[in-house]
Amino acid sequence: MEWFPAIPIAIQATHHTVYDRYLGGIGLSGHVPFLTQSLIDVGVQNQNLSFVTLILIAQLVLFVSQTFVQFIQSWIILQIGKRVNVSLISDFLIRLMRLPLGYFDSKNVGDLIQRIQDNNRESFLTGSVLSIFFFLSVVVFSGILAIYDILILGVFLFTALYIAWVMIFVKRRADRIIWLFSKHLTIKVPSSR
Repeated sequence: MEWFPAIPIAIQATHHTVYDRYLGGIGLSGHVPFLTQSLIDVGVQNQNLSFVTLILIAQLVLFVSQTFVQFIQSWIILQIGKRVNVSLISDFLIRLMRLPLGYFDSKNVGDLIQRIQDNNRESFLTGSVLSIFFFLSVVVFSGILAIYDILILGVFLFTALYIAWVMIFVKRRADRIIWLFSKHLTIKVPSSR
């Protein structure tokens, strides 16, 4: 986060906490398929009720841990978002107060208010962190799927790419249809005679 100097050092340290928690959550999630496999292969096949109970308790603990980690993650991201938002607005207001009075004669009040309410940079910062960790979790679970069966991984990847391809072209087609309709749309006002 060195590229964004408006974020104080304390917020940058909080980012590292978020990263650690997300990676821990991905690690906890990665163990669930292997626990389920051992539950069926060892516990059910050997009819070992104590092993089945142990694995089910381990899965319950993992589920509760994941829920707790996700709660902490969302709370930390909320705090980061609030701090970044306040930092951006305060920096903007400091720069605004240093401007000469002639600047305000040439600008509309709505333009200034719109710039204060602009939260796109803050949502970009928190949204990009979430998308990176979503991608990481997809990569981890694709690796686990490759361990079990490469054919199933191929079907998964083909389906994901196909859905992405369709979504891209549906969006393009919708934009083209809107452009065509707006191009040919004319409003005829009846003349008053």
